[in-house]
Amino acid sequence: MVKPSASGIATAAWREASKSEALAKASSLADILVSALPVERAPATETLDHELSLFQEGRPVLFMPKGKPARVVDGVILIAWNGSPQAFHAITAALPILKKAKAVHVCSVPEKAITADAAAELVRYLDWHGVKAKIVAPTKGKSAAVALEAAVKQTKADLLVMGAYTHSRLREWVLGGVTQHYISDAKIPVLMAH
Repeated sequence: MVKPSASGIATAAWREASKSEALAKASSLADILVSALPVERAPATETLDHELSLFQEGRPVLFMPKGKPARVVDGVILIAWNGSPQAFHAITAALPILKKAKAVHVCSVPEKAITADAAAELVRYLDWHGVKAKIVAPTKGKSAAVALEAAVKQTKADLLVMGAYTHSRLREWVLGGVTQHYISDAKIPVLMAH
């Protein structure tokens, strides 16, 4: 939990919770949740806890790979933009971090719901908020998860910001999807919101 000190500078408090009920109680007044991700594929119960934190609490979640120090605040940030309310929620939650970033990139993987210049519209929105961002073209002919992995490598991103479950959870569970990919196998920190 972050709160201003007497000098007006933000401070933070750390609370650990591993069960969904404890997580719900600890996060009721939190701005963002931080959750460790496993190094290997997540067991079903751990993935369920991550999903509950995204859906039940409605808070953005910063997923951190275990055992790997990361530059989250002042590093290179990649935004996965698909025009969804979930992606916009993640971006608004990340604005304080985006303003301090070394560099911000936007990768918009084409979908039916978004226009060709959606990334340019997002770059203009971010500019209004004092964030200078550049567009990264996605790898053509690849799945969204593969295209984002390529963009992460190309930009040398330290953090990925994205919406969670912009398609139905059932579809992602059956066919796989970007959210499932990053919850179970993220190599860098990922800030998600639903």
